[in-house]
Amino acid sequence: MQGQEKAKPPLPGGGASPFYTPLTRGVGGVGFQGGGMTSGAAFSTAPWWAGSPAQHRQKGFSLILERIPVGPFQVNSYVVGCEETKEGAYIDPGAEVERVIAAAHGHGLNLTKIIGTHAHIDHAEGVAEAKEKLRVPYWLHEAELFNLRDIPNAARGYGFPEPPVPEVDAHLVPGDTILVGNLEFEIRLTDGHAPGNVTLYRPGDENGAGHAIVGDALFAGSIGRTDLYMGDGGVLLNSIRTQLLTLPDDTVVHPGHGPETTIGHEKATNPFCQPGAEQFLI
Repeated sequence: MQGQEKAKPPLPGGGASPFYTPLTRGVGGVGFQGGGMTSGAAFSTAPWWAGSPAQHRQKGFSLILERIPVGPFQVNSYVVGCEETKEGAYIDPGAEVERVIAAAHGHGLNLTKIIGTHAHIDHAEGVAEAKEKLRVPYWLHEAELFNLRDIPNAARGYGFPEPPVPEVDAHLVPGDTILVGNLEFEIRLTDGHAPGNVTLYRPGDENGAGHAIVGDALFAGSIGRTDLYMGDGGVLLNSIRTQLLTLPDDTVVHPGHGPETTIGHEKATNPFCQPGAEQFLI
């Protein structure tokens, strides 16, 4: 456990999340306030497209991607699909599983796999239900098995009903790729918030920018909490610097909470993406 428990700021889109890292130290007393900073802060963290739709279709790119905030944590579940084959993946089943499946069907997608960026309760409480409804395999990094098995305990702590612990059918291995139809995603380890938090990265091409589904590693204007069990602030900053900030600036970042952003915007405005960001860690 790293220091004392951090505050639980509101999400940019409403609701409350215990998975952000608020900015509590810095020049001029900069403080984290949900999706932005206090007036007079050195950095502006409002994403340049915060009000844009949460659906992405790129002509010639064959990518379907929809962000669906669900449940009391307002976690972002994602539907990712291949326009050519109509195969899809359900990423991070939190609450409202039927709603997300309906969204996939609205795109004409056949969901063939469930993928977890990590297994904190907000990102995995709906996996067992999704597996039961879809009868498809669940992919997760093996370092997340503790968090997955701890979901009933976490649910009790929040006063929620205890969801069943699902079986993991295949492991996500950093350096490998995973297919969704004809779409190939690189698996990148972006640990620090959780030991097995992975990023799914689809490089861009002449038809459009790349996309990175990052779990709770990086947010618009912030990063994931690192005071949870097995969290590590130094590890997370290293992951962001080596695995995310090295991507092209126009790469679209799809976080586990809040709106989309881009690598370039975060490099320019996010205090945790600047040199010496260690000073902000508690």
